[in-house]
Amino acid sequence: MADKTELSVKDLFGLEYWPALPAFLISTADDAGKPHVAPYSLVFFPSYTNVAEDDDTPKIISLVIGDYDTFAGAKESRTYRNITTTREFVVNVPTAKIVEGVNTTVFPADDKFAASGLTPEPSVKIAAPAVAECPANYECELLRVEEHRWLGEVIHGKVVAVRVDTALHNTPAKDRVAPLAPVYHYAYDHYNGTYFGLGDVLLEEIDE
Repeated sequence: MADKTELSVKDLFGLEYWPALPAFLISTADDAGKPHVAPYSLVFFPSYTNVAEDDDTPKIISLVIGDYDTFAGAKESRTYRNITTTREFVVNVPTAKIVEGVNTTVFPADDKFAASGLTPEPSVKIAAPAVAECPANYECELLRVEEHRWLGEVIHGKVVAVRVDTALHNTPAKDRVAPLAPVYHYAYDHYNGTYFGLGDVLLEEIDE
């Protein structure tokens, strides 16, 4: 068996030694229409397929907005304020090609789109803009917010529209990961900008 070192739970930063997480860009607009974009890794699909009891099961995307320093910090973020005010947001999937722009959105700026070189583009069903450089955009309407203080604010949104690059859409499903080129952020401490690309295929199931 491998030799292992026991760590102190008390001193463990949450994602240290945890696998890198996919990075997403959350785009919003304030009630005056000013666009905003910010990066998040704690984003997941708690409802992603229809169930037997409901042929029209809502597809839900959830994200966690937290703050390392204060309980109130999450609610002070522009992303949180925009979502709770307009009840809309877009989850954008960035590629390795724009990783520098993704990282730039971490830092304070009056206009993060301009600072990062990313482009806001109109969505289909909501007023919040999408990120033009991202090959997949999920438009969401706010369902509810769960307040958990130390856990962060959990935002649940119903997907009302999806747009993907046509070339990606026309690529066979099993071959889409390479052109999608997802970005992974490794948060091993509070202040780092280390990103990884997707690794090699380890196992591929072949349909017979």
